Amino acid sequence: MIFEIISNFNKLLRKFLLGKYRQEKISFQLTKAILNCNSQKKVKILDFGSGYFQPSLANLISKNLKKENIVSQFTCLDFYNKIALEKLNVNENIVYKNLDDLKNINQEFDFCIIADTLHHIDEGVDDLDNLSKVLNTLKQKSKYIIIKDHFEYNFLSRKLLQILDFFGNYQNKTNLPKKYFTKNSFFKLLEKSQLQSISLIENKKYYPWFFLFFNNSKLHFISTLKKNDT
Repeated sequence: MIFEIISNFNKLLRKFLLGKYRQEKISFQLTKAILNCNSQKKVKILDFGSGYFQPSLANLISKNLKKENIVSQFTCLDFYNKIALEKLNVNENIVYKNLDDLKNINQEFDFCIIADTLHHIDEGVDDLDNLSKVLNTLKQKSKYIIIKDHFEYNFLSRKLLQILDFFGNYQNKTNLPKKYFTKNSFFKLLEKSQLQSISLIENKKYYPWFFLFFNNSKLHFISTLKKNDT
């Protein structure tokens, strides 16, 4: 009962304060990252940990790519139940599946997007070996991996990110991370996963101006990765 009350209040607060703002800002930068690596008119994109927010990043990126005359086919994975899947699967170009279906997907994707997801997986940044296993699985299915995530720099930045995570994910019963990537731990993860970063988008703001210090652009990054050639 208490969870439902807080969850519903959180949803209303997020809708009132953010609306589509954050999703649109992130989708713009992710689209930019895709365009920087893409020369095709049709692209297949895997969205790993696609979330519950609507419009989804897949919806927004698909529209952005269409403006560039690029047709996209999305496969979106998360812990969706049957009811959620029935509601979400209304667009033939954006297919939603339960995360467990990943092992049954044999097609190769041009891009895999992992937006604000890695730090939530199991023990998160505390278990780089586990995150490396996830990335190794995804890199076998994708030419490029695009990660949107967070950098922490000290105790204060960690707490700011945890507050934002609580605000954004409490209603989905998502675990609150104990910590986030540092630049050192992120590039250590890439080394473990034999991935190289070919671009790093930093210093972009994804929240309205009135979020003040929560809108610190240093806390967010988007990295485009490819398999290490060596």
